[in-house]
Amino acid sequence: MCDKPADGKCCGGGGCSAESNGEPSAAADDDNDDGVKPSSEPIFPTELKGRKPAALRLSGPLCTWYRPTNLEQLLALKSAHNDLKLVGGNSEVGIEMKFKDAGYRHLAAVTHVPELSKIRVTDRGIEVGAGVTLTGLQELLLQQVAKQPPHKTRGFAAAAEQLRWFAGRQIRNVGTLGGNVATASPISDLNPLWMAFGAVFRLASQGRQAREVPASKFFLGYR
Repeated sequence: MCDKPADGKCCGGGGCSAESNGEPSAAADDDNDDGVKPSSEPIFPTELKGRKPAALRLSGPLCTWYRPTNLEQLLALKSAHNDLKLVGGNSEVGIEMKFKDAGYRHLAAVTHVPELSKIRVTDRGIEVGAGVTLTGLQELLLQQVAKQPPHKTRGFAAAAEQLRWFAGRQIRNVGTLGGNVATASPISDLNPLWMAFGAVFRLASQGRQAREVPASKFFLGYR
C-alpha cells in the first residue's frame, strides 16, 4: 500500500491505494506487456484438435514399447510376441516392475485403442470395453441405476457401491476393467461380483473369431 498523499503517483510495490482527481487508480503490471490478461484462458491450438495419434514403437536395451492405435494392430502384436504385456493404467505392471523386479521384453499400451474404450447399452445389459477406466465404469453403472427400474439394476448398484471402496480415485481414474480382470488377483474387489452376476467376457485373438466365456469359467485357479 502507498502512504503518500494522492498525487497520481504510486510508490514501489505491487499495489497502490492513491487516488488521482478523486478517482481510484489501478496499479499496472509493467511486466505483462504481451496483451494477455491473467484471467484469460489459453487457447488450445486448432491444429492439434484434429490430430490423430500414430502407432509408436520405441526400442531400448531392456524392452520394446508399442502403442497401437486400433484392435487389429494390438492383436497382431500379441500374435507376434507371446510375452507381450498389455499396459492400461499401469497400476499392476508398475508395481511388478518396481518392487518385484519383473522384466518384460515387450510392452504395449492399450490407451489409444478405441475399440477397447467403447460402451454400449443393450437389451441384455451393458457392454464395456476392457480399456474403460474404473471411474468410467462406476459413472456408467450409476447412470443406469438412475434410468432403469431397480429389479434390472441391482447388480449395477452393487458393483457401483463396491467401486466406491476400490483403491483410491487416482487409481480408479487410470486402472481399467480389463486390467483388473486379467490380473485375476485373489483379493479382487470386482471379479467375484462378475461371477455372481453371470457376466460374460468376450475374448479376441488374431485369425480367430471372438468367443464368449462366462466369468465363472474364466478364472481357473489361484493366481
